[in-house]
Amino acid sequence: MCRIAQLVICLVCLPWYGLSASAESPAMAQYGDSSGSVERSCPVWQFSDPQGKLPAIKIFAQAWPDGRIDLAISQPNENQVITRLSLQGATAHEGCDFVSLHAIPGGDWGWHIAWSSRQQAAAFYARLDAQAWVSSPPKRFSSPVKDGQHPAPPQQVRLILSPQDLHLQLAPSQASFVSDDEGRTWQVWQE
Repeated sequence: MCRIAQLVICLVCLPWYGLSASAESPAMAQYGDSSGSVERSCPVWQFSDPQGKLPAIKIFAQAWPDGRIDLAISQPNENQVITRLSLQGATAHEGCDFVSLHAIPGGDWGWHIAWSSRQQAAAFYARLDAQAWVSSPPKRFSSPVKDGQHPAPPQQVRLILSPQDLHLQLAPSQASFVSDDEGRTWQVWQE
């Protein structure tokens, strides 16, 4: 059943992201890395640059030695280079903490990556330098909450890169943010 759900996620993502993306079985993604073990309840996302300028990336949830479960990133065929991406880490959860994830190429320097966290009830954004394999500290984005309501995590995050700016869209709240400096600073998008 999990493989079918992951295949559906993969097929839905392909046309929407405009990238070659796939979700593979978490059991297939396990490899003997000393920094932690792959979290089996989460999918493994894989992205490749359609122009071939950047190395493909694999993003997955991993348990780290400090007991937290965070997103990790590596190249699909290389088991040695693993970078911790999300940094806020879930400590205990039922199911996967990461609701949605999206990555797009950012020119020839690296990747724009956004994800949403159930436990944090927010979306996050980071840049990944594809040469040095380091990421920026994650930036937190929340949807507006009405009085008396509890914040809910975005069910979908989407990045859209245009020649002028970068947009981050959160659904179902329809909150949207824009950056005119490749994700370094952000403002609320007003149409």
